[in-house]
Amino acid sequence: EYPQIVLLSVLRGQDTVQGVTHFHFYDACSVSDVYPRTIVAGNNSVLTISGSNFVPSGSLLVRIGNYQHLALEYVSSSQMLCALHNMLPGNITVHIHHGSDSLIFEELLHVQSALTPLFFPSSGPTHGGTAITVAHFEKVLSSELFLIFGNRTSAG
Repeated sequence: EYPQIVLLSVLRGQDTVQGVTHFHFYDACSVSDVYPRTIVAGNNSVLTISGSNFVPSGSLLVRIGNYQHLALEYVSSSQMLCALHNMLPGNITVHIHHGSDSLIFEELLHVQSALTPLFFPSSGPTHGGTAITVAHFEKVLSSELFLIFGNRTSAG
């Protein structure tokens, strides 16, 4: 947004002091999502915050668990990034504030142990045929695997 020239009046006792300044008006920001919702403990991760009307002013504040006011990187009016460092395993809550008081978004974030492999996709047809990828954050598991789905075994 372009700055507007505004007249400011300050009342001090019986006197009024006036001055002209440039002031930026902008629409209130809103947050619609944060992702990923699962990160790995002990690793550096980046949380993407999406929404609308973001401005590079520092007015958006993030608190995750006990970590107060994490630094945000402005990407665009609809996206900001938040660096996460060495989070401990468990569930933590992401709180996003506009200014110091106004809570505008709250979401649960899962920090999983670094030893937990990832499986994707997470769904498939009952008759089978879906290729499942198994990944680990330290390495890619490429040797033969056996996956057990309930009481069904699948060779990979």
